[in-house]
Amino acid sequence: MGAFPEETVLRYAAAIEGHADNVTAALLGGLVVTLVSADGSVAAVKKRWPKLLRVVAITPEMSLETSASRAVLPKSVERVDAVYNLQRAVLFIAAIEERFRARLIPGVC
Repeated sequence: MGAFPEETVLRYAAAIEGHADNVTAALLGGLVVTLVSADGSVAAVKKRWPKLLRVVAITPEMSLETSASRAVLPKSVERVDAVYNLQRAVLFIAAIEERFRARLIPGVC
């Protein structure tokens, strides 16, 4: 990241943008797992993305203000829903990292 340590750049970028997960992915590229500590420090881990897994992004020809889209969200999330979503996010990260068994699947390697 040039003359500045990565953590410093990520901390300032997250403070400016407001979302560390957005800026870490933009600055580091690829799949990035981000942690923001209570003191504002940002830790980011770039994960290996499988060569055969592709992503397609579709951008509609419309805009939606972030403030309007956030205003319709509930103020809190039930614990069971939060745990469910967290489990799926972690499972996704673990699943794309499973390269040791990949050679057992025809067409993968």
